[in-house]
Amino acid sequence: MSSSRNILQTKEQYKLSTEDIRSTLKVGLGWDMSYTGEDLDLDASCVAVWNDGSHETVYYHRLQNANRSIWHSGDNLTGAGDGDDEEIFVELHRVPRDVKQLVFSVNIFGADERVQSFAEVSNAYIRMVDGQGQELVRFPLQRNLGKQTFVTFAMLERDGSGWSMKALGQGHGQVQSLAEASLFKHVGRLEGLETLRTFLFIFSWVMGTGVSIAIFGDTPGSDAGFYFGLFCGFCVAMLVSAMYSMTVVNGWTRKVENLHQEQGRWIAETVIQRLPNGR
Repeated sequence: MSSSRNILQTKEQYKLSTEDIRSTLKVGLGWDMSYTGEDLDLDASCVAVWNDGSHETVYYHRLQNANRSIWHSGDNLTGAGDGDDEEIFVELHRVPRDVKQLVFSVNIFGADERVQSFAEVSNAYIRMVDGQGQELVRFPLQRNLGKQTFVTFAMLERDGSGWSMKALGQGHGQVQSLAEASLFKHVGRLEGLETLRTFLFIFSWVMGTGVSIAIFGDTPGSDAGFYFGLFCGFCVAMLVSAMYSMTVVNGWTRKVENLHQEQGRWIAETVIQRLPNGR
């Protein structure tokens, strides 16, 4: 892949050509960890801002927008490996006409709980690549972002009939949503409940099979009782697992889903209120 000859500085712009706008663009965001402690979970997002101030967020929990003109490659939990850590793809010619800006940001998930910040991140950048793999433009965040936990990297802005990429590199301080603080606790608990459901299923199958064989499995010279016992044990396990899911797991799953959605709204609101031209 060719390196870009267009290196932006903060507040500089790069105007896209008509050919670029008609292609599938990849917006790659990358960073290196400047320490050897616990992995940082950095989450990239794209907020589409409409002319009327409404918004739509594409992020780790909602991987594409309504008309599928913007999509996310998925959450990278560690940032390990070379190249872009997270990627967001955009087809600008399919973005709704009333969308005026696409804003790309990165926040550290669980920063408060893990006492982490962008002070532990180095060589952060955002770049744009065309459909042929040619890097069009790159914006390296050269300055030390310090104790920031949420940074807006850049935005694509509608410019008349075209689009321009504007470098921002704007920190939002040490910020965290209430939803994120709850998610940090709830996700771990939900994983524990899922593990417990698996244990209950296996335990119920074994116990159900044992009881059924004890009752029906003493027919001389026949394996029918044994297999019938296995079947009965499986039915008991399915019943116990279903009841556990309906009474415990499903409730927590709904809580986590609502928190993820609230996190998406908070990302958009945090980004929009700090844009150069405001909401």
